[in-house]
Parts: sequence; C-alpha cells; structure tokens
Amino acid sequence: MPSSRPVGFGEALRRGFGAAKRARGVVGLAFLAEVGTDLLSLGVTVTLWGIVMGALGRVLGRDPMAAFLQPEQAAGTFLGQVFQQRTLVPLAGVVLVAALLSLALRLLWFSAGARTFGLSLAGEQPPRAMAAVSHLHRTIPVAALFLPIYAAVMLYDFAALGSGGIAYLEALKTHSGGFAGALSLALATALALLLGFFADAMLRLSLVRAVTHDCGPIEAVAGAAKLFGSSVPTLLGLGATFGVLAFFAAMVSGTGGAVVVGTGPAAVVLVLYARALTGLAGSAMLAFLQTAELGCYAALDAGERGVLPDPPPQPAPPPAPLVTGKVEPDRPLETVMVVQTEPVLETVLAPPPPAAPDGEKKE
Repeated sequence: MPSSRPVGFGEALRRGFGAAKRARGVVGLAFLAEVGTDLLSLGVTVTLWGIVMGALGRVLGRDPMAAFLQPEQAAGTFLGQVFQQRTLVPLAGVVLVAALLSLALRLLWFSAGARTFGLSLAGEQPPRAMAAVSHLHRTIPVAALFLPIYAAVMLYDFAALGSGGIAYLEALKTHSGGFAGALSLALATALALLLGFFADAMLRLSLVRAVTHDCGPIEAVAGAAKLFGSSVPTLLGLGATFGVLAFFAAMVSGTGGAVVVGTGPAAVVLVLYARALTGLAGSAMLAFLQTAELGCYAALDAGERGVLPDPPPQPAPPPAPLVTGKVEPDRPLETVMVVQTEPVLETVLAPPPPAAPDGEKKE
C-alpha cells in the first residue's frame, strides 16, 4: 500500500516528463496559452516601439520612417501609422485583449493539468483535457491571491536591478567603488532570481493542491508552503533544470526577430513574419516544458498525499559470468611418505641340551 513519502529529483523528472507525453490535450492547452503570451509580448514590443518612435518624431519634427521612405510612402505603412500614433490606441486594445486571453488560457491549462496529473499519478483514469477544467473555481482565487505577490516581485526587480545598475555605472565613471557596485548588483540579481523562483514554485504548488485537495486558496497556500519547505533541494534542481531549458526555448522563439535583412519597411515586415514563425516553434517547446514542470510538481504533491505508487525495487545483480572453454583442472598435491625400515635381527637361543644321566659316558 503506498504511503506518504518524499519524491526525489530524478523521480520527479521521470514522472513529470512521462505525464506530459501522455497528456496531449494538456500540452495543446499550454501551446495555446504560450502562443497568446508570445503575441502579447510581440504586441507590447510594437506598442512600446511606436511610443518611442512617436516621441522621437516629435523631437525631430518629422516622421522617423522618412529616413527610409518618402513621407507619403511612410505614412501609408502599418508601422508608419503606428509611429505616427494613428493606430496606437487600437493596438493597445489588442494587447489588453491578448493579455486577458493569455491569462484565461493559462488558468484553463493549470486547472486541466493539475486535475489530469493528480489522477493519473495516483493510478486513476484521468478525464479529457477540456473535462478537467471543472476546477476553475479553485484555480482562479489562487491566481488572484498571487497577483499582488508577482506585482511586488516585479517592482523589486525594477527597483533593485535598475538602481544597482545605475550605481554601478556611476562607480565606473568616478573610478571608485566599482567592486562594491558590481557585488551589490550581483546580489540584487541573485535575490531577484530567488524571489522569482519562490513565487513560481509556490504558485504551481498552490494551484496543484487547490485542485487535488479541492480546498480554498488559504489552505492550498499553507499546504504548498509546507511541501515547499520539505522539498527545497528537489525544487531548486527542478527550477534550475527547467530554467535552462526554457532559456533555450526562448532563444529559439526570438531568433526570427534577430535576423537583419535590411532597413526598409519590407525588411521590417519580413522580420515580423520570421519572428512569428520562430515564436510558434518556441511556444511548442515551452508548452511541453511547462507541462512537464507542472507534472513534476504534481508528482511531489502525490508523494506527499501518499497516492504515488512506490518505485519498483532495484533488480538483483546479475550472476557472475560463466567461463566457457576447456579449463585444465588444478592437479592436486600428492603427498608421498617414504618410510625407511631396517631389518630387525633377532637371536634365538637354542635351549641347552638335557643333562646326561649319571654313569653314562659322553661320546
């Protein structure tokens, strides 16, 4: 009978990737969520680009696109309209809708993944991906509870990294305190990474526990904190592993935007198309990685609940190999005992002759 037990790093990885391979519907939901996030990122980039270029155009007194095209041609392009603030408000609206859609898809994915993995890891038959979203009433309060936490982490990142970077640059200019500035910037960066890791791990554990235990957000967060405290080494290993893998997937996603093919509007459009294609490939990679990571957290929760099957016993070591071929047996030692005997000479004395009677002569 399975019992509550800790789950190690290797077992969590094995069960997480195995669960992700079997849950294609959950991976599909994750892919849609990642595509929405990628479109959101692309929209935010173009919006910020339009704001910056619009401000630059007001400073220069002319359209920045006129450096590449004639003014009448630049005004007719989509990016030219963005730079001139003509489509900036509609584009900002599209970005807001993409953000809400990405958040909704991500909550659907969390709910479906936690429900599916919670049942499959316990040896039960999981429902379909869309049928597993019935626990949205558990995931939405947890996500709402973590929104101010993520906002605080982001504010710290901007404040600490920004002030640390500025202080380090000022120290380089004055040629004094450069080492202290670099050390403070490194510490601020390390603390920002740890805070981000803690927020992500706690959010995933809380969402999984809210679904598998069918409990409220406060109880889910309390149980997640207890599980986090007992699984810190495993969680650190998972965070480092999936962080490195997600970094490579993000590099694939942004490769298209790094291709420079020219300076004209056609080149800009081509770069956007290339960025969209590589973004789809990166989203597919991130979807599978995110689903596998969620499966790892579900395995930790299943081990704590005592529903995870025990790992198979280690196989017995194989017997020693038999030596084939003609083997000459060892000759036994022969012990030869040589006993030298000497003949024993015995002298047998003959009995004396009987005495002759008196009166007879001896002849």
